This record gives sequence, C-alpha cells and structure tokens, in this order.
Amino acid sequence: MKAGAANIEQEFSIELNLNAFKIRKWLNHRAYNFVDTSTHNLETVIESTLRKCRARNFTPLQTACAIRPMIGLNPRQAAANWKFQRTFVMYLSNPNPRRRRSMSKRNSISDEIAELLEKLEGALNYSLEQISQYARLLAEKNWVEEYNEGKYEIFRQAMELGLIGVCEKVWVTAEDEKVCRDCWMMSGNVAAFDEQFRDKQGNAVGLIPPLHPRCRCVVYYRRLLPPGLNDITPTAMSTPNTSPYLLGRVDPNDGEQLAAVIRHYEERISTQSIENAIIITAYGEVYHTTGDLNTVNPILLLGNKLNGATVTHNHPRDSANEYSFSGNDIELFMSHSIERLRGIDERFVYELNRNPQDSDVGSVTVEDMADGFGYRHFKVMEKAEELGIGYRRWRHE
Repeated sequence: MKAGAANIEQEFSIELNLNAFKIRKWLNHRAYNFVDTSTHNLETVIESTLRKCRARNFTPLQTACAIRPMIGLNPRQAAANWKFQRTFVMYLSNPNPRRRRSMSKRNSISDEIAELLEKLEGALNYSLEQISQYARLLAEKNWVEEYNEGKYEIFRQAMELGLIGVCEKVWVTAEDEKVCRDCWMMSGNVAAFDEQFRDKQGNAVGLIPPLHPRCRCVVYYRRLLPPGLNDITPTAMSTPNTSPYLLGRVDPNDGEQLAAVIRHYEERISTQSIENAIIITAYGEVYHTTGDLNTVNPILLLGNKLNGATVTHNHPRDSANEYSFSGNDIELFMSHSIERLRGIDERFVYELNRNPQDSDVGSVTVEDMADGFGYRHFKVMEKAEELGIGYRRWRHE
C-alpha cells in the first residue's frame, strides 16, 4: 500500500493512515474473500475429482491417489492435473519394451500399487509445479491490489484533510500488445471517486483495478475542483426549487481556476431535467440552487451577492428556453449587475457579459437561421446590441 501512496505522501508531506477504518475494512474483507475463495475452490476441486473417480469405478486407494495432488490447486489447475494423471496412466498401461522389462522385476509388488505409486509421484511433482505458479500469481495479484488500494486511500485521506479537491478516476491500461481485450475496452473509462467503474454493457467491475490476475491496469486520479469546494450530488441536482446553499470557496482572482470550476459544474448540470444554477460571487463563494423546467427563481434569495457574480445555469431539453437566453435571464443579468451570465443546453453554451466588444452581434448567418436554432439567438443578439452588452453563443464539446 505504501508504494501506491508514495507520490501523494511526498507531495503533501502526509503519511497514509493504515489504521483508517476503510483500510481495515478492506483488509478484513479481502482476507475473508481469500479464505472463502480458497475454500470454495477446494470444495469444487474435490467434488469434481470424486465425480470423475466414481464414473471410472475407482477403488478407495485409487481415489485417494487421484485427490492428493489436487489439494491447493484451483479448478483450472486441477483439470490440467487430472488430464496429466490420465495421460500418465495410459503411459503406464502401454509401456515401451525397456519400461516393460523394468516393471517385470517388481513382480513381488502388487501391480496396482506399483502403478499407483508411479502415478502419484508424477502427479505430485506436477502439482508442486502448479502450486508454485499459483503462489506467484497470488503474490503478483496481491501486490497490484495493495498498490492500487494504497493510491486510492491516500487520495481519499488527502481529500478528507482538505489537501486535494474533488477527484474523478480514469482507467489506464499498459497500452501494449499484452493488454487483453477486456482491459482495452475499459481504457479511458471515467468514474466518480466513490463510484464503481462500469464496462460497455453497464456492468460494475469494481472501484479500482485489477480486472483479473496479472492485470497491469492502474487509475489516474484527475483533480476536478480545488480543495474546500464540494461537488453537487445527483439528489441535489434533481430536487426542484432548493434554496441556494454554499458549496465552498474559490480564488476569484484565479481565472484558470474559475474556468475549470465552471466547466466542471456545467458538465454536471447540462443534462438535468430541471434548471440548476451555480453562482460564484465576487468574493469567491460558490452556491448551488435549483428551480423547475423553465425557471430558477430561488437564485433571487442571494440578493446583493449577485452583484458582480458569475452565474451559469442549464436550460433543460424541451424547455421554453433552449438554445439561448430567455427574457427573464436578460432581466436578471441587468437588474442585479451580474458580471457574467452563462447558459448551457444539449447543443450550445451562451454568455452575457459587460463588454460589448466581446460579442457575436452582427455575426448571425443564414445557416444559424436555417438549422432551426437561430431565431432565439438572433433576438438575443438584437437585445444585447440595444443594451450595450456582450453576447456570445457556441456549440459545446
């Protein structure tokens, strides 16, 4: 675990707390799974071997000799060992002349016991080789699991300490010819920090790699928000007419940080079925509120905090306000001295600002009008020119 946590430990001068509840819970769950899996494998192997022995009318001694090499193997290895045993028996049953002369010297020993001893010795040697391979596989799997879990937990602990903001996970493969098809299909998948990764069919595959034994996949943790700023929960985005509540604070003078925060929240709210608004005040306070299909009236509860603020909100699909600003949006922008008002829907991002030079006014094209999305855009351009404010619209990625 410490290997996975090393970079973050060094970056923030912290140490992974191995006594944290989530780590102890993971270790206990992992130990239970190992014992449970080992017990299940043993039961499966013995049951399968007994079934094969009964089908061949083996004596108790023959059955015991068949089972002994199987102890400690997984079902796949046991199947290979059984095949080896049957091949070995066929070899003993049809020996070459040299072996036949060797066997003729042992007439004093029961033919069955002699054959079983040779069979058992060969099967045990093969079994030892298989167990050694299995042990290496378990050791590699254990190291990869602990490395990825250590990295995951150090990010969690750093977020809880306020050293790192909200992160999302990106699945990364080794990107070479040895990568299996299942891992290639997971490459680039993104999940929220506490959510499971899902495959192309939508099936959950786990919080972090590995996907299978000898898997070399890792997770890249993409930092989305600065420390001290919370994300919006799905419940909060889907609950209508909520009063504005504080998500956290940002540096209002850091333009790059503000752009990243706005981009993140717009991605979250753009597909919601009701209007969601994010308000960043002139002092860096970040609020979230919701409305209904066509309005987000609770934003007015912020009063003077709207002065000089940057506001972004979504226009839901099939609402009355798609593809540009509504009259109420423009009134809100003008009457509350908002510095920048943005809107987003399934096609476009649009913005009102206080700089009339930063504008699309006069740039409407025939294509804008012909594509069915241009009329409202054209009317807002006219209104912006009349009011002496900036207005732009572009297709979002």
